[in-house]
Amino acid sequence: MTRRPDGIFISLSSGEARVRNGLSSVTLNPGEWLNKVGSRDLLNLKVLPMLNLLDVEVTREENGKETQMSSDLMLKIQLKRRNSKRNLGLKLPVLLSSNMVFPVARTLTLNRKGAATIRLSEIASLRGDEGYADRVQIIISPDAPGYEKIGAGFADVSLMPES
Repeated sequence: MTRRPDGIFISLSSGEARVRNGLSSVTLNPGEWLNKVGSRDLLNLKVLPMLNLLDVEVTREENGKETQMSSDLMLKIQLKRRNSKRNLGLKLPVLLSSNMVFPVARTLTLNRKGAATIRLSEIASLRGDEGYADRVQIIISPDAPGYEKIGAGFADVSLMPES
């Protein structure tokens, strides 16, 4: 959610959210957003589909071993059109979050082709996080105002603990 002088912008990439103002209410579903909402707007007329999304893929590094250690896995992020899956070129800061312990909040910037690649072991450490239960959920979302209409990307990764 972003509040600006011309209205409030609300987007939803997963789950469900009920939004109300002084006149009406609406349920947002994944992939929908509200554009420039005011206190007296009919919300059902403001619901729009998100046209772009952050596609996230987890791949094994070249020459990787057969085990799925976090040091062998790469996280590839690409900004795409939702329906056509066409790549979009846009330098955009994105925020990486997860269900596991991050040493620090991690932000990175997509290159001019709208892409970034990072080694999974660079963004998180399994050491000291006893609750990760070998399954890591990663969420990548835009980290700049004005990009509410870009859907977050998700990855679910099974890992073997590092020794």
